[in-house]
Amino acid sequence: GFCEHYAAAFVTLMRAVGLPARIVTGYQGGEYNSVSDYMIVRQRDAHAWAEVYLDDRGWIRVDPTAAVAPERVSLGINTVLPRRPLLPLLRAGSTAANIWRQVNNVWDALNYNWSQWVLGYTPKRQRQILDDAGLEDWDYGTLVIVLTGGFAAITLVIAVIVLRKRPRKVDPAANAYARFCRKLGRAGFERRPYEGPVDFARRVADARSDLANDVLAITQAYTVIRYADGGLSIEQLIERVRSFDTPNRQPAAAR
Repeated sequence: GFCEHYAAAFVTLMRAVGLPARIVTGYQGGEYNSVSDYMIVRQRDAHAWAEVYLDDRGWIRVDPTAAVAPERVSLGINTVLPRRPLLPLLRAGSTAANIWRQVNNVWDALNYNWSQWVLGYTPKRQRQILDDAGLEDWDYGTLVIVLTGGFAAITLVIAVIVLRKRPRKVDPAANAYARFCRKLGRAGFERRPYEGPVDFARRVADARSDLANDVLAITQAYTVIRYADGGLSIEQLIERVRSFDTPNRQPAAAR
């Protein structure tokens, strides 16, 4: 408002009657930010008042605005600002007002910390952080090595966690063939570690002529689907493996 005019007029009058007087400018009030524990003082909180010197009391504060608009001094600038359409919804103490205040506090805290720790991050502030952490004897070379090692360790841990949680791609053809090999294993034919699908099928076919046609057909279908991308569909391969049966397990000598 016009607090500076009232203060200037009052000081002029006091000096006219021979009393030392001066104008004082500053801020009145503010808003506490509970999110980051600091006071928010805005430009709209700026205020001007006067001080008068009395021989028996020294400098005393006099606020002439209080005589013109006492609510401006006692309740703050918000009480004398023009009311807006949304202000009734945000009346003091209401749920909407409390939510709105908290949202503003969070946003202001983000801006404050951005200014403090990003825009205003200087070598002096770096040294202050080290001193507060009890690392005042560390030089920057040691700090860089420690931070680099810590960052690498954290990155490694995160990578391990992500890789473990990442779902593995399931190959339906490989799953069907693995089930086929398990069935042959129950019939006494274990696939050897060095043995490819075709060699394994031929060994089984040589030992079990009754299974030869099915074993060779399923193996052929699997190799074409897996390596040539053609032939039977994956659904047909799965169905053949499901219907494949291996009765009459052969003794080990028959392998």
